[in-house]
Formats: sequence, C-alpha cells, structure tokens
Amino acid sequence: MASLTLDEIYQLAYQSLCQAGADDANASAVATTVTHAERDGSASHGLFRIPGYLKSLLSGKVNGKADPQPEQVTPAILRCHGDHGYAPLALQRSVPALAEAAKLTALPP
Repeated sequence: MASLTLDEIYQLAYQSLCQAGADDANASAVATTVTHAERDGSASHGLFRIPGYLKSLLSGKVNGKADPQPEQVTPAILRCHGDHGYAPLALQRSVPALAEAAKLTALPP
C-alpha cells in the first residue's frame, strides 16, 4: 500500500479536478477539503470522493467554474447560492459572513 504526504494528496486532488474542468477556486476548495479529511482520518470524505467528483464534472452535472455568492438575508440569516458547484467553495466564501452575523446577533452576556 502506497502512502502519500498531505501535499501529494492535495496536488493529486487539485490536478485531477482541474483536468476534469474545475477552475482554480473550485479545485482548490475541494482539494483542501479532501486533504483535511485524509489528515483527520475521515477517509470516506477524502481521496475516496475524487472519482465521484470527477464523474460529476465530466458529465456536466456540476459546474466546475461555479461562483457561489453569499447573501445576507437578515442580520441572522445568510444564504449562499452555490451556482451548481461543490459545497466547499460556497462554505469557504460564506463562513466569514456567517461569523460576522453571529457577532452582530449574539445576545449580551
């Protein structure tokens, strides 16, 4: 059984996704998620997922150039249209706004 470093896992995932049609932002977000899953021992969300990601890109079911846009609906509600892409980029773009919303709507101590 071959062992890969975390950098090799990232590069394998990133390059595979790019070759299948993902742009830099989407490939990087997914490759980072896959790498972190492998690092954390969650193999079911690591490299194991790459063939499925590639199939969905190549079939056109997923937009590999998705441009997710977070939108503040109310001070406490955030929504993000994922543009038919993978969740990691939408989450990456939404977390800062979500953290800010949490600060603004937190109850005083």
